[in-house]
Amino acid sequence: MNSVQEINVDKAEEFWDILSPTKPMFPEPYNLIYRGQRDAGWPLEPSVFREHNNPIIEFNSKIPTAYQQISSELDSFRKFLEYCDKIGIPLPGDSHQFREIHFNSSRMLNNYLHNAYLWPHPDLYELMAIAQHYGLPTKLLDWSKYSYVAIYFAASDAIDNINKITSPGNFDELKKKRLAVWILNIENKIHFPALEIVRVPSGYNKNIANQEGCFTLLRQSAEVNKPFNGSRFHDEFPRMLPDNYIKKVTVPVMEAVKLLELCESHFISASTLFRDFQGAARAVKDDLNKSKFLQLMKPDANMVNKILMPQEA
Repeated sequence: MNSVQEINVDKAEEFWDILSPTKPMFPEPYNLIYRGQRDAGWPLEPSVFREHNNPIIEFNSKIPTAYQQISSELDSFRKFLEYCDKIGIPLPGDSHQFREIHFNSSRMLNNYLHNAYLWPHPDLYELMAIAQHYGLPTKLLDWSKYSYVAIYFAASDAIDNINKITSPGNFDELKKKRLAVWILNIENKIHFPALEIVRVPSGYNKNIANQEGCFTLLRQSAEVNKPFNGSRFHDEFPRMLPDNYIKKVTVPVMEAVKLLELCESHFISASTLFRDFQGAARAVKDDLNKSKFLQLMKPDANMVNKILMPQEA
């Protein structure tokens, strides 16, 4: 198995420059997508598989069978539909027939029992994309066609993580951390068919357009009453290819404030990526987190205990 090519830099300006759209880092032909993560040590793992998001693992401490996992995800989407119904919010692709086929019949679920690779059905993609963008864990993994959007999310999430710092010791640990932007070349998708590239219309989901977004979806097989086969990490499959299809660029999290300033100088912020009340609120939160970050960087470590922690809504 090939290892991911990792490029480590020390300064925000170098990180920004190396990820410039004019410097693709791949030989032609290429078609690149980007994903930012606040921790360079994290794999490319969909939110639904993260332990704190998976009620089956959280309560049972066991890896769920594929059937249990699919049932849990379907139930989440069913409830999402129901709550949207209660407040009169329309959803893409929704209809009586759609609900009968995918949510009100055991036939489809039984089909997944014997053909787990078919989960999820493409009819569900638009619903999943909206649910994901509003915080519901899914099998989808967010990417952007624009590298600087990925930088924004990595830097914003890294700074937001500072809210957890309550002592100088924790801050010392943070200084050792690095954030990352992953780059995936999807030009020759035929080489990894299990990793599906999902694009959905932006009519019901303006975030897709604002962020030039798309998703990856890893299809996995499973035996009856067994967990999904293979790895759930999306970075595993490109590693198996003979050519280099995936790279990771990292920089110390201490450069996150400078990265956000670079994003803002290119008109990339929460307010432009979300363009709603949520985006405006997140932009304010970014400003507050930047101020806190700069306070933490002061030589007087006692300042740590004087910083007011932003309150979650």
